Amino acid sequence: MSSSLIELYKKNIKGKIEEIKFSVITEKNNLDDYQEASEFQNFRIKFQGLFNFFIKLFKKLSLG
Repeated sequence: MSSSLIELYKKNIKGKIEEIKFSVITEKNNLDDYQEASEFQNFRIKFQGLFNFFIKLFKKLSLG
C-alpha cells in the first residue's frame, strides 16, 4: 500500500517537474522573441528615413 503511494507521489513529482521545464522553456522563447522585436524596433527608430524609403519603394513596386 505505501509503496504504491510512493510510486504515485514520484509520478506526480515527475509530472510537476516536466510542467516546470516546459514553462521555463516557453518563457525563455517568449523572452527571445521579445528581444528580437525590441532589436528590430531600435533599428527602425535609428534608421527611420531608410525604413520609410524602403516602404515607399515596396509600395511603388507592388502597385506598379
